[in-house]
Amino acid sequence: MPAVAAKHEEKEPGKLPPAKERAKELTKKMKEKLQLTGDQEDKVGEINLRAAEAVDRAIAVPGAGRYDRFQSVKAAQKQRDNELKGVLTHHQFEKYKRLKDELKDTV
Repeated sequence: MPAVAAKHEEKEPGKLPPAKERAKELTKKMKEKLQLTGDQEDKVGEINLRAAEAVDRAIAVPGAGRYDRFQSVKAAQKQRDNELKGVLTHHQFEKYKRLKDELKDTV
């Protein structure tokens, strides 16, 4: 097996990467697409990490049904959007809403 392949193990189907990794990747995409300032990038990174951790907690609830998990994930996403409103400019937030479908695959 090549060294590169050994470094990048295949992720298990249906299993999310760690919250920190997902938040970092999403923040990177948002920085690029929304042209975030350094200060915004830091704040957005913190918001994305909290949201990714909330998603992990929602998914990990023992005995929770699919609908309950879905509702918890949706609530975490709504909370992230509300927090982002306070960090992004109006123009950036409007663009974020349009790009959301593309970005949501990360978290």
